[in-house]
Amino acid sequence: MCIARVVSRIEARAAHGFRCVLDGRTNLYFPKLGGMSLDTKERQKYFGLRSQRACGFCRLRNGRSAARVGRRQDQQLLNLLLGWARSDADGPGSGSRKSQRAKARAKLLRHGWDYKKPCLLMDYARACLVHIPQYGPVPYAGLIHFERLHVFFINYCDYAMNSLAKLVTEEKFFCFVRSMVSACHQFRDPVTGVTHPRLGSVLKMTHLTAERRVKAIFYWAHILGTKAEIICERCRSHAQVLVSTLQLLLIASRGRRAYTEKELDVVFTDVGKEFFKSLEAIAEYHEERRLTTGRQAHERNPSRVQAPVPFKRLKRYELVPVFVYCLACVNPY
Repeated sequence: MCIARVVSRIEARAAHGFRCVLDGRTNLYFPKLGGMSLDTKERQKYFGLRSQRACGFCRLRNGRSAARVGRRQDQQLLNLLLGWARSDADGPGSGSRKSQRAKARAKLLRHGWDYKKPCLLMDYARACLVHIPQYGPVPYAGLIHFERLHVFFINYCDYAMNSLAKLVTEEKFFCFVRSMVSACHQFRDPVTGVTHPRLGSVLKMTHLTAERRVKAIFYWAHILGTKAEIICERCRSHAQVLVSTLQLLLIASRGRRAYTEKELDVVFTDVGKEFFKSLEAIAEYHEERRLTTGRQAHERNPSRVQAPVPFKRLKRYELVPVFVYCLACVNPY
């Protein structure tokens, strides 16, 4: 109801506008709804998505890789299927209506929607929505977009730092990481020039804000250097690619400079794939270590320690990894 009240106030002035005096001049303004800052869980509930991983732009079906671009969602088809899925199938000729309703519900589920929780945005917003013809009828006028705070600044940084921290195992390397963190220069605000507080550690992410997570990624670039000798040889190149590609994603999503459409496609599609490929390679190394350690413990004491169970994907997937977000749809522009 809170969102409905705010949207209804915007909608009330979107068609005919309102007059406002700025700098001594009276102008007519037409408010538009260009974005909705919802957390991942609230976004799923509000827009009626099947799960947190479901995408409101592409049909991310079961068994499809998140790095593979799927067919785009269609607002008109979504409205039609939701109408069939929530229709009353009782009365004469109910057999065919029940079949139609069942097929609509199954199709909505495949496309990533939950018919039991339909979004009511279109009941309150019409004139205030912004439609871009070149992208077609995007569901809910693109307001279903992922927001960059939780996608890039928190989740992507968590993925990378968790993987990198587990690669540092020897005590001497812990000391080296701490010394490199202390030796790094403090970051400055590009506008005001004010220095940011220095990070105490990059191996523990307890109580780290989104801004500190972003800074930690740039600290990792200095820690790894050109040789990345603090981690095993097998993962050195993957760790360097992981940090460098994530740096580029973070810089592009900060909005500090303008990018062309071609540049954004390269950054968020090609570079994004390389980021997840490196992350997957490191995750594979950690999984092999876990299985090796578990087997050794099981062989030493089979009566008390169970044999490790290998990780198994729930559905068929490509070799490229599947994480929470669809790479084709996280471009914040």
